[in-house]
Amino acid sequence: MDNMTNHFMTVNEVAQLLRVAEKTVRKYIFERSIPYFKIGGHVRFDQQKILDWIQEREMPTYAEIKSGSRRRR
Repeated sequence: MDNMTNHFMTVNEVAQLLRVAEKTVRKYIFERSIPYFKIGGHVRFDQQKILDWIQEREMPTYAEIKSGSRRRR
């Protein structure tokens, strides 16, 4: 983490951002499917990594698939 101005988020903040229950975020943590870290026993999330994680899960529209305008990952 080179940029020390990163915003660290709580489980509640991530749940609000994703518009899901905190229980769902904790499930993602348990499954290790969401990037997180612990400080003093508290779970925290790097805001930029969460935004990147969301972007990676974006599904292309049928029009994008048909036109080939989106590159595959």
